Amino acid sequence: ELVYRPPTQTRTEIHLHDWPAGRFIARWFDPSTGAEIVRTESTTQDTTLHLVCPDFEVDLVAIIKLREDSSE
Repeated sequence: ELVYRPPTQTRTEIHLHDWPAGRFIARWFDPSTGAEIVRTESTTQDTTLHLVCPDFEVDLVAIIKLREDSSE
């Protein structure tokens, strides 16, 4: 049986523009299972939110929310 295994993506960065100032929580999920992989935190810099993705092979989903105690 031939099985394709894509290489693991590591240290992939995402830069989201025009975000409000504050600290954000990203909940990362494996969409094939719905399982939460990890939670990360990031703070906007000049309206850009910089996120580093957890390692993944095929797909990855993030739900990003402003931290409730964010005072920036």
